[in-house]
Amino acid sequence: MESGHVFLIALVSILCLALSAAAQGQLVGWATENGGTTGGEGGTTVTVTNVTDLRNALNSSSPTIVQVDGIVDVGSTGISYKSNKTLVGLGASSGWTGRIQFSGCHNFIVRNLNVSSPVMENSDGISVLGGSENFWVDHCSFGDCTDGQLDITQGASYVTVSWCKFNYPTQVDHCFSSLVGAGDTVYTDRGRLLVTYHHNFWTTGCDERMPRVRFGRVHVFNNYYYIPGHLGSCIKSTVEAQLLVENNYFENCRGPYQAENGGFLKAIGNVLDGTYGPLTGGSDDVFSPPYDYTLEPPASARSNILAGAGAGGSTLPPGADSTPPSPDPMGWAVEPQASGAYSIEMTASAATDLCGVQYYFANLTDPTHDSGWQDGAGYTDTALSPTTSYTYAVKARDKSVSHNETAESPSRSATTTAAPPPPGAAADPRVWLLY
Repeated sequence: MESGHVFLIALVSILCLALSAAAQGQLVGWATENGGTTGGEGGTTVTVTNVTDLRNALNSSSPTIVQVDGIVDVGSTGISYKSNKTLVGLGASSGWTGRIQFSGCHNFIVRNLNVSSPVMENSDGISVLGGSENFWVDHCSFGDCTDGQLDITQGASYVTVSWCKFNYPTQVDHCFSSLVGAGDTVYTDRGRLLVTYHHNFWTTGCDERMPRVRFGRVHVFNNYYYIPGHLGSCIKSTVEAQLLVENNYFENCRGPYQAENGGFLKAIGNVLDGTYGPLTGGSDDVFSPPYDYTLEPPASARSNILAGAGAGGSTLPPGADSTPPSPDPMGWAVEPQASGAYSIEMTASAATDLCGVQYYFANLTDPTHDSGWQDGAGYTDTALSPTTSYTYAVKARDKSVSHNETAESPSRSATTTAAPPPPGAAADPRVWLLY
């Protein structure tokens, strides 16, 4: 192969890598409009392991980053008219079973969670409704749900759904993934339901609604559909909806896109690989997105989606992650404090990053007592000298191959206590002379 061709291939690979990093690390789509979506940025961080703590955290009136540790049974939980929250799973296996309805909520991020609702009748995994605005669902995995997996209805708007995986591992009936607009006569949805889907993966068991849209203006780009044995249809535009369907990869699935019953659809640059069944519309006049976005070639998007979509699938391609954990610089949840004559304990602020986080506690007085990189946010420095002051700082890094580091926290000091007398020591006889 000529050297010029080798260089061109390498350049294309680097560009695709950069595009994937940008797509995974940055908000794109309708959720960037209307003031943007930042979730609980700048707020306190709490970790929850049960439904009571989860509800309390989400119903807080303050900006909050809510970390879910493990799988929580949420039953049917309604969160109404709350704002400025980030709901993020810790690790690859956190999330919930049951249904959470977000009604009238503003500025929410839901990320890195496993969501299913296989038991309750007519239960979505996530419902975004009641005029909710600026909602970003990112890197989530959706499993069996007795109704929709992710439904966006009742005037919700400015929503982005990105890097999610949709599948039905065991369910065989009503495998209807994502509905936008709940009724043909809900005319109050006109001008609402502004939604972007990008870099999502629809696969095993999905049958319909990927998405199905009424009234909304929905942008569907750089998604991957692979559904062997598929008997339903993928994307549908109905009842005044306008869909822009760009650079998606459809493989072994039926009815990649359809416009019917007064819906409009424009299809550009899609790959149809082994598809079958109806294919209608595709040349209609539809809206132009008001936000900036970059299209990947469908085959490149397919590869990146397979590597990165879903909860726990958010590790960026090698070398692509360039963003350190948040917060940056690091801070203290509990500042250093003596826990005896020979030890000092401390806890860093909980940091978040899609690739995972490690912490480094630096003993600025005696670097031989540095913690080294560790997964936990707490550290106890031992084998210290009594009545001695030690100064500490902490930083964090992500677990990507780039190991992007935060700046160090402000330094803080603590002094060990005096050493206790050795056990069994004889009393000083001079004390008795005083009597």
